[in-house]
Amino acid sequence: MGLRVGVDVNEYGPEYTHYELHASLINGLFDNIYRITIGRVFSLELMAFYDRAKKMQELPVKNISQAINKSTFPEMSKVQEDKLKLRKIYNETITNTFYFLCPFLLLGSVYSEDIILIVLNKDWLESAKIFRIVCLSGLFYPIHSFNLSIVNVVGRSDWFLKIDFIKKVFVLTLIYFLVDYGLYAILYFQLISNILFILINSFYPSKIL
Repeated sequence: MGLRVGVDVNEYGPEYTHYELHASLINGLFDNIYRITIGRVFSLELMAFYDRAKKMQELPVKNISQAINKSTFPEMSKVQEDKLKLRKIYNETITNTFYFLCPFLLLGSVYSEDIILIVLNKDWLESAKIFRIVCLSGLFYPIHSFNLSIVNVVGRSDWFLKIDFIKKVFVLTLIYFLVDYGLYAILYFQLISNILFILINSFYPSKIL
């Protein structure tokens, strides 16, 4: 089972800068930290369950987020000097993204066992518990992705890269202390930290807009 560092340099359009490339690279490596930790500290079997649940969660989350970023980035670039229009696009995009993603992820969390049985089989039922949690965590990925996009539009991606690096160090430190409490302690921490980080991630867009 290979580890993936996904960096889609076309996600934001041709204006994609080295800051976004670095941010995507860090995020790709960081996503694999969970897989590496689970595989090394717990078991390869648990890593397989986590990996399968995570891939199922990422399918709607990343595809929809990337599609929306690609369609809105050129529009935002045209009005980057007009804060009222930029704020309107920002609010509409966040709302529309949640409109598309929330049903997938909330239903996935509520009916995780049924979905695993239908898509996979009973041998993968352990993935259902993990899928339930990562679906809730996935609700916050589009906001993170779009906040990075809006900061890039106004040419201050360096802000986001700095705060993102600090967050990653914080998470790695907490994971180190949480491994003794089991896999689900790490997964629930991932959910809680995603909620906390959304508040932090929204700081720079709020200054810009």
